[in-house]
Amino acid sequence: MSQFLIVSDIHGDRSIFLDILEHWQSQVDGIFYNGDSELSADDKVFEGVSTVIGNMDGDPDFVDARSTTIDGITFFQTHGHLYDATSLLGWANLQQMNQAADKAHAHEVNPITWTK
Repeated sequence: MSQFLIVSDIHGDRSIFLDILEHWQSQVDGIFYNGDSELSADDKVFEGVSTVIGNMDGDPDFVDARSTTIDGITFFQTHGHLYDATSLLGWANLQQMNQAADKAHAHEVNPITWTK
């Protein structure tokens, strides 16, 4: 069974992302970073990592969204702010993002959770 690492919102804490990568990189088939790194898109920490822009990222070299297929599993990747997925009160509205994922023929996956 394929395993994937999905991370977001390190907000400039490059060292925590390096710790996560050191722990998981050899154990997963793909790594996705879903925005708000506040790092440069060409930072070496993102080598081999599929990235998208977050609302706190200033580098226009990050893409808004992408579809990636690994081991027959198609992922739709975005930060969510471009699909009105944010909510100040209550649950986020995922309708637009789900529609974009459906259009990309993305699959549903169960998340891998890691805490330091």
